[in-house]
Amino acid sequence: MRYGYWMPVFGGCLRNVPDEGMAANWDYVKRLTQRSEQLGYDLTLIAELNLNDIKGVDQPALDAWSTAAALAAVTDRIELMVAVRPNFHHPALFAKAAANIDCISGGRLALNVVSSWWADEARQYGLRFDQHDDRYARTEEWLTVVDGLWTEERFSLDGRFYQTENDHCRIVATSAPALMSASFMSSRMTSNRSTPRRSVSAASSRDTAVTANCGCRSSASATIARVSGSSSTSSARIVMPPALWSRRARWRVRRASRSDGRSA
Repeated sequence: MRYGYWMPVFGGCLRNVPDEGMAANWDYVKRLTQRSEQLGYDLTLIAELNLNDIKGVDQPALDAWSTAAALAAVTDRIELMVAVRPNFHHPALFAKAAANIDCISGGRLALNVVSSWWADEARQYGLRFDQHDDRYARTEEWLTVVDGLWTEERFSLDGRFYQTENDHCRIVATSAPALMSASFMSSRMTSNRSTPRRSVSAASSRDTAVTANCGCRSSASATIARVSGSSSTSSARIVMPPALWSRRARWRVRRASRSDGRSA
């Protein structure tokens, strides 16, 4: 069993509690992550939203990827699972940046790939927000580029959304970061590679995954799955940050894979 928590990059996780005593600033998340590592937590999920969807759009929200890079340098063991939305990141540039963060962390980076859901946020930042099917098509092509740059010496793609020509990623990720998606996983992620990647999908039959939602919209829930490395079933659990324990907040937890028909 592995334990993790949702990083309070928005100043907490509850919409109905204005002040949860968790500041949305670097000093707080650094101290929280270092302390949770000392307590034995295995991973933390860092959500990616440029606007604060929990406390209000006028409230501060930490940037996910610069926060992850900083935490990678000041921690030693905890896994950093960071949300990424393809329409906010060009895949070729992202592949290099994420590989660098993985090297800084010593191979502790994992990606939670989300196909976006907040149209107003994208428009405010001047970014394209595709219709539902196109968002998932973009994500699949985005994953193809990222995976190609991490597994091939040179990579080219003339796609519908992205084009690269003989591109390469000079920084080689330490252990090929895990790629996780609540909706699908490209077949490229699990085949024809010289370096196996920790690659999973929420529908995997041999792994146990759990989804935790702490008062957030269901579409923003984090799906965590782990490859067991053996025929036995592994499991992961997300629990609250220590600062939330005393508030008796209730999380809805369910198994994303219910092959045995039982709930978590």
